[in-house]
Amino acid sequence: MKSNDVVLLQQEIPPEVTIAAIRGAHDKGARVVLNMAPFAALPEDVIALIDPVIVNEHEALMLADAGLVPVSTVTTFGAQGVAWDGEQRPGVLVSADKVADTTGAGDAFCGALCAALASGADRSAALVAGLNAGAQAVQHDGAQPDGNL
Repeated sequence: MKSNDVVLLQQEIPPEVTIAAIRGAHDKGARVVLNMAPFAALPEDVIALIDPVIVNEHEALMLADAGLVPVSTVTTFGAQGVAWDGEQRPGVLVSADKVADTTGAGDAFCGALCAALASGADRSAALVAGLNAGAQAVQHDGAQPDGNL
C-alpha cells in the first residue's frame, strides 16, 4: 500500500470481518476510515486504529455511551452539515424541490471524503468534497443515478 491509501469500511458485514479488515489495512500502512453505521461497539484497540470514525448525531451518542474515544470523529448532521473534531462545515443548500431521495447521501459523503483524503486533501477540503457529493446524491432517486444523467 502507498502512504495515501485509504480504506473505507462500514458495519454492515460481520464484526469479525470488519475488525480483521481494520487491523490488516492499518498493518499495511493504510489510513482506515470507518462509517459506524449501523452502530456496533468495537474493541478499544481497534477504534484506536481508525482515523476518522464517521457517525451521525445518533451514533455519536451511542459511541459516547459505549465509552469509546476515537483518534478523530466526523459527525454528520444531515442537511445541517458536518463537524470533524469541532471543525464545522454547513451543509450544501439543496432546495426542497430538488431533493428526490436521501438514500445513498451518507455513502456518497463517505466515499468522496475518503477519495479527497487519498488524493492528499486536508480535513477542510475533504469535508467540502463529502458535503458536495452528499448534496448531489439527494437530487436523484435511489442510491445512484441512472446512466442518463
